Amino acid sequence: MLSNHKYFQWYYSNKNKHALFNIGTTLFIWIFLFIAKPFGIGSNNVPSEFLVGLYLMIFAMTWTAISYFTDFSIRILESLKFRYNPITGLYQFLIKIVLLVHSILIIRLMLCNWSCIDHYEYVEIWFAVGLMIGISYLIYTLHAKHLYFKSIVDKSNDDSLLVLNSSGKYQFKKPIDTIVYLKSEDNYIKIVYLDENQILKSELVRLTLASAEKQLLSYTQFSRIHRSYIVNLKFLKARRVNDSMTLNLEPDSIKLPVSRTFKKALMDKIGYNVGHK
Repeated sequence: MLSNHKYFQWYYSNKNKHALFNIGTTLFIWIFLFIAKPFGIGSNNVPSEFLVGLYLMIFAMTWTAISYFTDFSIRILESLKFRYNPITGLYQFLIKIVLLVHSILIIRLMLCNWSCIDHYEYVEIWFAVGLMIGISYLIYTLHAKHLYFKSIVDKSNDDSLLVLNSSGKYQFKKPIDTIVYLKSEDNYIKIVYLDENQILKSELVRLTLASAEKQLLSYTQFSRIHRSYIVNLKFLKARRVNDSMTLNLEPDSIKLPVSRTFKKALMDKIGYNVGHK
């Protein structure tokens, strides 16, 4: 579906594509307004088409200003470790739309000396913004869907590298055989891996374990063993698993819980005898 926000969020959370979306949307808004000329702009009170274009560019640039201001504000909150649920992807996008509507409303009031807005024009602003951003959203979602599946194909061509796209703007990349396990940490996952010196390290990535599991479907050596854990079966030590499993990391080992919910799927994947207490 074109309206599937999963692809758009993946696209919108990527730094380079985020900038491309903002620039493209700004140009689209400008062209749309220049053709439609809503809000009274372009009537006899504007002497030339050139001035119309300048006025409408002010409206169009509002999206870029709001987008980067919102992103900057969220980064400040994160740096201060302010306790709030992370606002990502589509939710950021919706907040920006609300801010855009009311910023356009203020600009329109300033251009007409605070005397030209009524309920009808307020509804018209919502309709125009919804139409402009809605069309842009669908176009970029289609593009995102194409790039998303292309990235999966490209990733499958390199079986030695694990790539996880976070719900922020970060992409985790490590050799697949160095990843030991993934652990859920609320809206984050802790990825435990071996560095080049075979020393155990970990990295916190803003991503849910369920989202990570979907991205790992093409990697058959990973298996969900618990609601909080995904493991790399390469490190499985024992051929017999009860309510826990041991990962072999010479000279040490790690014991992780195995949930009854995932035990059957684990047995089918590794072909081992899964014991019961």
